[in-house]
Amino acid sequence: MLKTAIYFISDLTYKVIMETNSKTNYLAKKIVSSLTNKHLKIAFAESMTGGLLASEIISVANASKVIEESYIVYSNKAKQTVLKCKKETIDKFSVYSFEVVKEMVTGLQELSDANILVGVSGNAGPTVNSGNKIGEIFIGIAFNDKYYSYKLNLSGNRNQIRQKCVDEIFEIIIKLL
Repeated sequence: MLKTAIYFISDLTYKVIMETNSKTNYLAKKIVSSLTNKHLKIAFAESMTGGLLASEIISVANASKVIEESYIVYSNKAKQTVLKCKKETIDKFSVYSFEVVKEMVTGLQELSDANILVGVSGNAGPTVNSGNKIGEIFIGIAFNDKYYSYKLNLSGNRNQIRQKCVDEIFEIIIKLL
């Protein structure tokens, strides 16, 4: 009986996850298709999304044609070591800022030959950090020799905020393409 209960809970959890991610999967498929048709590649520098952006793209068939690489730089140290974000910038503006995300994207440019470079940092909660509100997200995208920056204010629990952030970023990418 216990085995059946665990299976039922797992099946129910799977169904809920699938319904939640159907929009995300649709957007990811659209991005992979567009990037493939245009012979473009994408790379990510992710903090608060923790690899969700890359994971969603990689879940789509033919992702290997479009994803160049992805870095999860969750800690300040990782941002400094991998992407060469300056400690002074983090200290002055906070890790959740336009300035740090721009340094993340600039660092990603040094590591990747991708055509589209995406950086994201923000506070998914559950606590307020560095004076930034929960749900306050900073995004930077470099594409076609231009840099675009965005700020989102999202609501929900930690995972809802992260998922909404992925959807918003995907929608931005689709518009840029």
